[in-house]
Amino acid sequence: MANYSTGISVTFDGDTFAEVRSLSWSFGGNQGYGRGGTFMLSPGTLTMTVLSDSLIDPRDCGKYGRLRVSGGGTDLQAYAVYERISVVAQLNSVTLYSVTFSFYPVL
Repeated sequence: MANYSTGISVTFDGDTFAEVRSLSWSFGGNQGYGRGGTFMLSPGTLTMTVLSDSLIDPRDCGKYGRLRVSGGGTDLQAYAVYERISVVAQLNSVTLYSVTFSFYPVL
C-alpha cells in the first residue's frame, strides 16, 4: 500500500525544520573488484528541501548531531553532519532551501 508523504518531520540536534517540502536519503556502499572484493560501507546522505529559512545558517555547516526523520512513510534516527546548504530563489515564486546531511557512523 502506498504511503502518503504528509506530516514529515525532520529534527537535527533538537531543532525542527519547518515546512519540509521533500527529502531523500540513502545508505549503502560498493563491492570491491573481483570475487574477493571487500564491501565498503558508505554512511550515506540525506537531502531535503524546505520553504522556511528558520534553520538555514551557513555557520551550522560542519555541525555534528542527532538527526531524526518521521512521517510520510519514513522513520530514521542517525548521527549526522550538517554538510551543505543550497538556495534557489525563483522569480515570482518562493525561495527553496536545500540542506544535505552526511550520516556519521557510530564507532
